[in-house]
Amino acid sequence: MSGSDAFDTPLGRADAARDRGEWSDAAAGYAEHLAAHPGDWRSLVQQGHALKEDGQFDSALAAYSAAEALAPDDADLQLQIGHLMKLQGRTEAAALRYAHAAVLDPANTEAALEAAASARLLPRGMPQPSRPGPSGADPKLVFDVTDMLDHFRVRRTPTGIQRVTLGILGPLLEGGLPPGAASGLPIAFAIFDPGVGLWRRVDRGSFAALAALSRTGATIDDPDWVAATKQMDLSRAKAGPMRFAPGAVLVNLGNAFGMPDYYRGLRWAIQTAGVRWLPFVHDCVPLEVPEHCLGDMVRDYARWFAGFGLHASGFLCNSENTRADVTRHLARLLPGHRLEGSVILLDADPRGAAPAAIALAEVQGLRPGEPFVLFCATIESRKDHHLVFSAWLTLLRKHGPARIPRLVCAGRQGWHAQAALDLLAQSPQLRRHVVLTGEISDDALAALYGACAFTVYNTHYEGWGLPVTESIAHGKVPVVPRHSSLIEAGGDWAAYFTPRSEPDLVAVLEPLMLDPAALEAATARLADAKMRSWSDLTLGVLEAVRALPELTLPQPKIEAGYRYPTVLSRSSRPELSLALADRLRDGNGWFPAENWGVWSRPGPAAVAVPLPAALLGAPLRLYLDIRPPPLALTLRITARAGNRGIGTEIPIHPGPDLTFAFELPELEDAEFLHLDLDTGPGIRLSDLGTDDIRSIGIGLRGVMLCRADDLLSRLAYVESLRTSTRMAEAQ
Repeated sequence: MSGSDAFDTPLGRADAARDRGEWSDAAAGYAEHLAAHPGDWRSLVQQGHALKEDGQFDSALAAYSAAEALAPDDADLQLQIGHLMKLQGRTEAAALRYAHAAVLDPANTEAALEAAASARLLPRGMPQPSRPGPSGADPKLVFDVTDMLDHFRVRRTPTGIQRVTLGILGPLLEGGLPPGAASGLPIAFAIFDPGVGLWRRVDRGSFAALAALSRTGATIDDPDWVAATKQMDLSRAKAGPMRFAPGAVLVNLGNAFGMPDYYRGLRWAIQTAGVRWLPFVHDCVPLEVPEHCLGDMVRDYARWFAGFGLHASGFLCNSENTRADVTRHLARLLPGHRLEGSVILLDADPRGAAPAAIALAEVQGLRPGEPFVLFCATIESRKDHHLVFSAWLTLLRKHGPARIPRLVCAGRQGWHAQAALDLLAQSPQLRRHVVLTGEISDDALAALYGACAFTVYNTHYEGWGLPVTESIAHGKVPVVPRHSSLIEAGGDWAAYFTPRSEPDLVAVLEPLMLDPAALEAATARLADAKMRSWSDLTLGVLEAVRALPELTLPQPKIEAGYRYPTVLSRSSRPELSLALADRLRDGNGWFPAENWGVWSRPGPAAVAVPLPAALLGAPLRLYLDIRPPPLALTLRITARAGNRGIGTEIPIHPGPDLTFAFELPELEDAEFLHLDLDTGPGIRLSDLGTDDIRSIGIGLRGVMLCRADDLLSRLAYVESLRTSTRMAEAQ
């Protein structure tokens, strides 16, 4: 390639602009190059340099962080991040970076000087950064524990999904697997950082300490728990981005829905390292019985499930019922796309060491030695405590309180449960016979299982039903409705009643309460129940990881003439259009979506529009719905497809939302239309007297692309804008 040819490439033009000190042009050129070469971490560093010199500190940090994910051991990059953080006034964070750079390259004089000068700023008790070894740098299997650590931020006691996560990860954290079980699979733990759309390594020891302490108490002000959470915070503060081995498997055993921009980070990991994502789907409850879930949960789940099939290489699930639910809902979204699900039945024996006798004393209101039935569940409408309370009240009135055991409800108060709580409050007879424990430790829960006569577990729908398994493991008969996965969890050992039938529930409870021989016989059958260990489940996950195929992920195209809103969707139903709208935002130039749309970061923000065949071979018309920032700026738009590109500049002034229409020439054999929306240094919101520390560019509310001669789509689009404006005014 001649020198002039090299200059004509986006990278050559970017380097030339850098050498001239034209930082905004340089940043835009590097962005164009990186759209075609996302793994070029050195160009990401150069983009970060240009953005920093242009005063776009937030965007510079995003570029540096993306480079760090690809080259976490580069000392100079750590040094540059430290310089940027010092410019931002984040002196303690800068000190950590300088210290890390000095450890990575002891011969780097500048890093050593900066580290020595800022050592006093390091947090007290901060462990010295250490250079990762070869096996730690390139894990083949990464467990995403974001959901678990987010849970530990606000409460200590694990709930159902967290209990499953800890159960499966426990043998890995504690060395409880057979020798060689994980051979060939270097394992790491990571947490998703939505600020930069990357995963950061989690210290195994700090995580194991939290996991162990979560089982021994329920209070978050316990000194040991406070110390362990602080240690985790310290280790997270110094953690660099996770560097995945090529083709690594990222397993998420918890919930990923509700995490901002999770899929955008996942696309980056897939694009740069060929990461294969293997989520654990615990249930489809928000799709099956949305009326029993919080509205935000339903909407978060709908957004998550809409993109699930576009990013996953397979999935884990806890029952045949859940696998069937996932397959059915996925077939509606992506007809013809087959995603293999591996069933990891949760039939593991939860019993560990026998709980101390004092553990039962944690339960307030339960008198020593009195008979009781245990109902372990969050108090929410899906668990239908109202039906169980009504059955207990019927039994109390029919047989008298002396013959009816008390009902102990172990679980915190949730949502939509007011009807059950009102019944309890308005019936003194029932209130005297029901104990609400609130949150209790695992040890106290195990003591309750050991002391109860039998258990009841009611629910409108379930993914598995962990309390059913726990009851059987403790040798206590579970009384459950005959539906969904509870038939798998209860097997031949549960006592079943007709769902939502109080008379049938009463009929099943009566002999267990009033006939000791009937209870003894039902309990004796449990001796034949064969429980697996959590290590068996862990081995099942590792087997599914090894069997995970090299799946070609679906690449759906947009629908010509359809407006894709770039908002945080409020839909309660998964739709492919939601996932496509989310996928339009490409790269790290965007903040998370909001209810109205999404702000870009300063500098270039990329939009990638997958083109259907219907839009090839004819002139096109592109519509962009824009929200101006609070101060004037210039928006530079570049459109590229294949080897063709055009650009324009538009002055943007504060005011109402705008729509811009662009005529594009006909395109041949292009897979994507790439747009760069460059706002230069953007607007620093804190300069306007707000508490918002972000620097923003332009607001994007929606995108529509159609043939220029498609007058019907153009008219429908204009009419939709008028309708949405009238709706906004009405609200």
